[in-house]
Amino acid sequence: MPFIVRYPKRVKPASVNKDLIANIDFAPTLLALAGIEIPNDMQGRSFLPMLRGEPAPEDWRTGIYYRYWLHMTSHANPAHFGIRTKQYKLIFFYGLPLDVPYTVKEPVEPYWELYDLQQDPHEMNDVYNDPDYAQVRETLKQ
Repeated sequence: MPFIVRYPKRVKPASVNKDLIANIDFAPTLLALAGIEIPNDMQGRSFLPMLRGEPAPEDWRTGIYYRYWLHMTSHANPAHFGIRTKQYKLIFFYGLPLDVPYTVKEPVEPYWELYDLQQDPHEMNDVYNDPDYAQVRETLKQ
């Protein structure tokens, strides 16, 4: 999901950063912006250096796990989870409501999708069954 920041004194307008951030990084970043020390037990890391245009630290994350719980509700998407890297997105649609309120109770047949985001940024071409992506698929599953 895109994350938009407007802070002209600290972030160059119209700058774009493609490093992978997660919601656990928001609080450490806001603390860093406020000049407050980030507690050691806080999950996530500040992405303030990247907002300033600096490169991501060498040990910055290379993938993000995500999960969509609301089976077939507002977007008619089956419940699913996936992993996203800078280049790929692997998704497993398990299609079960799992007793989550406000979801459609009927399951759907499980299935996988894989997208090469460099070749297909709009995710129009599922390459899950493409033999050229077999190694990528298995690596992401691991």
